[in-house]
Amino acid sequence: MPNSYLKAKLGNILRLNPDRGFTIVELVVVISIIGILSTIVVFSYGGWRQSTVVAQLKSDLNGLVASMEDARNFSNSYPSTYPSSTFKASKGVTITGGSTDGVSYCFNAVSSDIPTLYYNIDSVNKSSGAQLGKCATYSMSFVANGGSAVNTLLDIAKGSTVTSPADPTKSSNIFSGWYKEAGLINQWNFGADKVNSDTTLYAKWVPDPWISGVISGIKVYNVDLPGTYKWGLSSVLCPNTYCYTPPSQTYRLFLSPQTNPGVEFSPEYPAQAACKQQVGGRLPDIFELLSIQQNKTSLGNNFQSNYYQSSRQYNDSRAQTRSMYDGFINNMIKSDPYYVRCVKD
Repeated sequence: MPNSYLKAKLGNILRLNPDRGFTIVELVVVISIIGILSTIVVFSYGGWRQSTVVAQLKSDLNGLVASMEDARNFSNSYPSTYPSSTFKASKGVTITGGSTDGVSYCFNAVSSDIPTLYYNIDSVNKSSGAQLGKCATYSMSFVANGGSAVNTLLDIAKGSTVTSPADPTKSSNIFSGWYKEAGLINQWNFGADKVNSDTTLYAKWVPDPWISGVISGIKVYNVDLPGTYKWGLSSVLCPNTYCYTPPSQTYRLFLSPQTNPGVEFSPEYPAQAACKQQVGGRLPDIFELLSIQQNKTSLGNNFQSNYYQSSRQYNDSRAQTRSMYDGFINNMIKSDPYYVRCVKD
């Protein structure tokens, strides 16, 4: 219904004989026409207001492009955010985004007048001008392959790196990184790889060689070290650098952990050095060896029917060993080789 027609109709109704009032029908018509005219005014204002904001956002983003290009010409790369010395957003306009790699960028602009209306511009499509909507963002999801769940990362800017989430956990396994494909061929580098699409990563696991939950307080390595390791190469009392004497005792024990981490056991104490350097553990004490012998079935039952080195020195020339066959203790010459089954706390 044309606006001019409504105004004319309203004028005709209002030009009434002063000797009479409005009829009910006339009042209803007047009220309806006023309501329609008010709606037209409101919509007209809303459209004008939005077109003004859009023009403002586009103008700011196009000006921002010029500032970013000037910066690149000066330093051969885009800055991480717009240069405040050469660009200033209009009053009420907020600019977010930037460059994550110095090669490309994308910026969002929004006005406080219409906080739901966003425009963006990026280095790839800058010649086309600002576009409706926000810069493209992506997600990164994680397939834990039987491990604990890892939350999906959302709203990742195109071309940006992400911080590695906390490692998942899986019983009897060690987490070995996130990979780009289900076949676990190419590992994702969180410090270098960039997100340019929705991404799914896959967890890789390797069996944990340390068995826990069988003996309270310690983990036991799942295989022997060969039976070629000697307790010591000579009949020398284990010094304070490596050992301590328990109160009211005459024998000595290897320190665990070492009080001087910078000092290695090798070559003076090959068995202890092997546990520390090869698998990051230590020699078990004589009582821990008894627990291992008593629980050898739960620990894989892959022990030799022979003596195993303990961390206990019997005297200057002998160290204590324990049989995995019957648990018997024997004080063997330090320079004799025996098997080693390492533990760690």
